[in-house]
Amino acid sequence: MGQLAPTLSQREREVCALMAAGLTSERIALKLGISLNTVLTYRKRAYFRLQISSQNDLLRLMLQ
Repeated sequence: MGQLAPTLSQREREVCALMAAGLTSERIALKLGISLNTVLTYRKRAYFRLQISSQNDLLRLMLQ
C-alpha cells in the first residue's frame, strides 16, 4: 500500500490495512477505539479517494 499512502490519511491507511487483514468494521472499531460509524466513514473516504467501490478492489490495489 506504499504507493497509495500519499492519497490516504494515516487513519484511512490503518483502517484499510486492518480490512485487508480480514477484520470486520466492528473489530476495527474496537481495535482502534473509535465508533463503528467512524470506521465506516474512513472506509467510505478511502474508497472515494482510491476510486474503488469494494473491499475486493482494495485488496487488488494492495497486491499490485
